[in-house]
Amino acid sequence: MAIITDDLRRLSAQQLIDSIANATGTYYAGIGKSDPWLDADDSDEDAATFEGLPAPVPSSLYERETLENLSSLSKVLTGDAYRVIPRYNLAARKYKVYDPNDASCFEQTGNIYPCYAMNSVQELFLCLRNGAVGNAATTIAMSDLNVTNLALSNTSDGWGDSDSDPDSGPLEQMGIFNPKGVDGTGDYVWAYLGKVDTSSGFYTTSYVSIPATSTDFSGDSDGDSDTPYETSGGLLYGFKIENGGSGYNTDAGASKLVVTARLADGTSIELTSVDSDDAITVVATAGVITQVNYDITAIIGRAAGSYYVPRVQDIVWISCRIEDEDSEAGAGAVITPLFAPIEGFGGDNLSLLPSYHVGIKAEFPNTLGDGDGWVGSTSLPYKFRQVSLIVDPELQVEGDGTQYADCLRYITTDASISVGYGDIIWQDLSGNSSSVEEALENGDPVAYVDEYDAANNKIWYHQNNADNVTTPRHSAREFETGSNVNVGDTGAAETISTQVDAEYRPYVADSALVGGYGAYKQNGRVLFVNNSTAIERAIDQTEQVRIIIQF
Repeated sequence: MAIITDDLRRLSAQQLIDSIANATGTYYAGIGKSDPWLDADDSDEDAATFEGLPAPVPSSLYERETLENLSSLSKVLTGDAYRVIPRYNLAARKYKVYDPNDASCFEQTGNIYPCYAMNSVQELFLCLRNGAVGNAATTIAMSDLNVTNLALSNTSDGWGDSDSDPDSGPLEQMGIFNPKGVDGTGDYVWAYLGKVDTSSGFYTTSYVSIPATSTDFSGDSDGDSDTPYETSGGLLYGFKIENGGSGYNTDAGASKLVVTARLADGTSIELTSVDSDDAITVVATAGVITQVNYDITAIIGRAAGSYYVPRVQDIVWISCRIEDEDSEAGAGAVITPLFAPIEGFGGDNLSLLPSYHVGIKAEFPNTLGDGDGWVGSTSLPYKFRQVSLIVDPELQVEGDGTQYADCLRYITTDASISVGYGDIIWQDLSGNSSSVEEALENGDPVAYVDEYDAANNKIWYHQNNADNVTTPRHSAREFETGSNVNVGDTGAAETISTQVDAEYRPYVADSALVGGYGAYKQNGRVLFVNNSTAIERAIDQTEQVRIIIQF
């Protein structure tokens, strides 16, 4: 039996970012599929009977169809890929405790939120305690006042020595905070991780890029070189009851917790609940261990001078056991100590947090033209329904501009034709087709119109396997010169002329591309596909595409 670890997920995320940053691959965001979605009964997306969006299919044929649907490509520029995490705003609700043994602590479960949150000034915190006492069995909700008081600018409401010098408190110097309520107590303990960069290019309502290390903390009041993440490295901060066992003595102090910790320097220490300085209390109810109370403030010792340092830190491995006063009675309890990574809280956020998400951004300006990014008109805006990530597409470069690429093919007609965006065009090459349905049945060319250039009698189009017919869903045959092109079932027809350069090349755009934009040859590898409802482009806006890939 085997697993893929979270570290491999994080490594894969970083390798994708490095590939984009170092140009070891050329990445483009793509938009396309102007034609409506169809369900299994051929009801389109506007029908009351529509059964919902189809899920993308992990197959080479579906990837090929994604390429066929493309209308525009926008290059992902160096620096436009980020390690991101899902965004959770700090609020008066329940939060999980950070558990290095359980990756689900970073996920919401019912009404209990993940173990991290961001306050209103973009400071990121990690939850170390979520109960009224050290490690309470019941998770409680934060109060509104707790939320208000959780900010570096308001540390006087935490565990500082005095309100006049809020940064002098031992825990603030470690980057650990206990936001107090109106009664002077606080139920939650939080570790500071750093400030989110709102100008990074990836700051959305759903995801934020994260700081690799906490470099913006200034609570070290004595001016020495110690930082909060250094002083919280390997810090014992709580316990998790995996199994309460049975038969334990319920008398106060009858059950003793013995903790053995191996430190980074190779030495070991032992803590017990009978040592009042360690402030560990075991509570048994009806013979079951129900609570391990741990006063995190009691682990702080005063060093020489005025600077506070923790005594129980630099832990790299730890274990614990229960010793019952009546050793023959109690059995089966499993308790897991919780301790900080050796880098400390905020020392290596990429390894600490669920940073196996990659955020990629790209833009499609309203100034694109000649097939590079159709906008449509105010009365009939262009719509796309698919966003993709393509690596190493082959472009025919006209000039030196390769940031945007046109993905649509075109045909030209001998004369003007009554055709527009959203129409279906087809040819009767078999000699047996008098409608779109028959053209598909006979394997004749069929396509959706994306734009019509009336000045040059040019029809931009795409083909896929989801035309408005039941069966067969086939329209791969290319249009041929010298034959009429028909619009829908109206019977309107004009003869297709040769291309302007006297050579028919459906996969290459013409040479009159504005701004030297590249032309796409409909290849490359599809890394990501997202299907959505129709998104309208507008003549006065730029579409900002944000892609999230979770490894």
